[in-house]
Amino acid sequence: FAAPEHGGETMIWDHRWNPRDEQYRNGYGYYAEVLAGEPPLVVRPEPTDAMLFNTSNYHGVRAGSGLRMALSFFVGVTTDSRLMVWS
Repeated sequence: FAAPEHGGETMIWDHRWNPRDEQYRNGYGYYAEVLAGEPPLVVRPEPTDAMLFNTSNYHGVRAGSGLRMALSFFVGVTTDSRLMVWS
């Protein structure tokens, strides 16, 4: 694996969906204006890095060259405080 020279950064915004966001809906996703004025946290992962973040927050990946591979799964806490991982 090799990281692209440009692009491939993951962007995460401190913004979760709310009903007002529907005015920005574009098919499956949303127009960028939904996040106007909100700076993202930008993370540039390197090969073999792992990221764990709440996918309820708006997030995206900048276009880059080369192959991108991602493994995803779900993590949650049960009502009796057990950590659960599932796919």
